[in-house]
Amino acid sequence: MITRSSGVLMPVSALPTSGGIGTLGIEAFRFADWLKKSGQRYWQVLPIGPQGKADSPYQPLSAFAGCELYIDLERLFKDGLLFEYELPQGESRYVNYAAVRRERMNLLRLAFSRFSPDEKFTEFCKDNASWLDGYANFAAIRRQYNGAPLAKWKTQDRVYSPSVIERWGDKIKEDADFYKFCQYRFMTDWDIFHKYCANSGVQIVGDLPIYVSPDGADVWSYPEQFQLDADYKPSNIAGVPPDAFSETGQRWENPLYDWERMADSDFSWWKMRIYEAAKMFDAVRIDHFIGFARYYSIPADSETAINGRWRRGPGRKLIDAINSVRGDMDIIAENLGVLHPSVCRLLDYTGYHGMNVMEFAFGDEGQPFTFSKNSVVYGATHDNDTLLGWFNSLDEQTADFVSDYIGAKSKSGVRDALLRTIYALPCDIAVLQTQDLLWLGSSARMNTPGTTVGNWRWRMSKDSLTDSLAEKLNKYSKLYGRWEK
Repeated sequence: MITRSSGVLMPVSALPTSGGIGTLGIEAFRFADWLKKSGQRYWQVLPIGPQGKADSPYQPLSAFAGCELYIDLERLFKDGLLFEYELPQGESRYVNYAAVRRERMNLLRLAFSRFSPDEKFTEFCKDNASWLDGYANFAAIRRQYNGAPLAKWKTQDRVYSPSVIERWGDKIKEDADFYKFCQYRFMTDWDIFHKYCANSGVQIVGDLPIYVSPDGADVWSYPEQFQLDADYKPSNIAGVPPDAFSETGQRWENPLYDWERMADSDFSWWKMRIYEAAKMFDAVRIDHFIGFARYYSIPADSETAINGRWRRGPGRKLIDAINSVRGDMDIIAENLGVLHPSVCRLLDYTGYHGMNVMEFAFGDEGQPFTFSKNSVVYGATHDNDTLLGWFNSLDEQTADFVSDYIGAKSKSGVRDALLRTIYALPCDIAVLQTQDLLWLGSSARMNTPGTTVGNWRWRMSKDSLTDSLAEKLNKYSKLYGRWEK
């Protein structure tokens, strides 16, 4: 149950683990310790699935699998599957996904070659067969196609079936077992990490992209759930219409769900997705929640989003299905943007917490005092500039107004004044990005929407989260009623 509290948004990839990318190893546990010391209840992560196009966590190759790159290699060493000299070393300010993926997957294959399947592994594969078999076989066949998108696979291979697996036979069997091993190790690491956080009083907030990758295991394994043509290619795709930011709109390429067919099965795929998420997270943020009320449908052969049209989403029926399996897991609805009345009505029906962003609060959309209690306030999100970068980009008049509003007497005092203002707001939860707690500039932002290069790469430097910063957060948490013992 959500009560007044606060948390920090920190991607697993950004943890300062040696070897080029964050993992579920010692640095994750140290960060949880720091959150506890800071009086924080929540650790919010970005999507943790295997990154797809442009290394984006919002284009995961599976809605169920975990990212192999986050596996703790130190634990593989302790379990005798890697030697100490084989562990990657060195620091890097940004993630080089191509280099990290090449090195990590080679090390994981080496560990797999030394692994003897045991009862725990067999039980894991059996318990998770509903999604694991599809993902493992998909990943193995995808490797045979050198990572090519599904549209470039042979038509006979574009959908999961026993005949496809039989046809590939021994060519993919060992690879499929390897990917099952990787998921076994990831989920084992996650379970240990999640239990540690729970014992520390820290809850994990996951992030669920509403749509899946057009080139992932979900479309391959469950084609009947999506709007596909006879060749198993998307017939309609997601996006948003033209607006003040783009004359031609945004064409996201994600396949749209066949909501009517999903409803016929009482949304079994979504129920499975939420059920699996509830095993891993204490709460989840559902990205692009507005798509549940109404979604923008673009013909797949359209080069822009101009020819799209709004269609009615699944609405309350889907919410009822989700609520039937989520158990105690709280849900945060990403309801940002221009909201149609149907979205507002659906959010009211759910009772879920909506979102507010401090950077959006000093324009036409109203000031922070208009934020509701039943919401989560963010200083900034992964799609925005950092708070420092945002403040430095303001014109003089707006910057003066913001400074006056938050009570900052000088530019050096803006960070603390913003933090205090955010914590003092009526919103039940206040979440700050690590970059904003560290007061880092635009070079530390995670993503620039509409671009495909240079995103998702930022990493925190070791020892940058100090005891003095923890004490400050702890003080503000107590002062503004967000204290967690």
